[in-house]
Amino acid sequence: MKESLVKKIEVFANVAIIVVALVLAVVLVKKFVLTDSSQNKPKETVSVGSKINFEKVDWAKNGNTMLLVLSKDCRFCTESIPFYQKISQEIYQTNKVKLITIFPQDTSTAKDYLQANNISVDETFQANPSAIGVGGTPTILLINDKGEITNAWFGKLYEEEEKKVFERIRSISNAS
Repeated sequence: MKESLVKKIEVFANVAIIVVALVLAVVLVKKFVLTDSSQNKPKETVSVGSKINFEKVDWAKNGNTMLLVLSKDCRFCTESIPFYQKISQEIYQTNKVKLITIFPQDTSTAKDYLQANNISVDETFQANPSAIGVGGTPTILLINDKGEITNAWFGKLYEEEEKKVFERIRSISNAS
């Protein structure tokens, strides 16, 4: 009788393991295989040629402005710190483009983050990225003196895209 009870418990345990494995498989398939990948991408409402409505910045006074939309909690922002350091240095040397950052965190936290990572900027503001039409971080926008976006880069950039950012900064410097 004891053997019969042990066999029943063993069968029940095996069935339970199979049921849990099947439920887990269904959940994983739904989450990673059957999802629409467009739903996972941030929805950007800004594009080249559109105007940025951010009252805290006087675009006419600034001239060309590079706007970095970052978050201290963003993994891709943190991975891109060396790139942002180079942008900061390049803009400082050319002196033809203002560098402004927008963080969802308060400005004190944002400034501490920038300082700790040796990224110099002209101004830092606290705002939700969606307030300016940006769906996520990191985002880089180059804005002219009319508040129009002339270039836009979204997400973590690969080396070729980073080169295009520097080329654009240098073209502004050489044009003046």
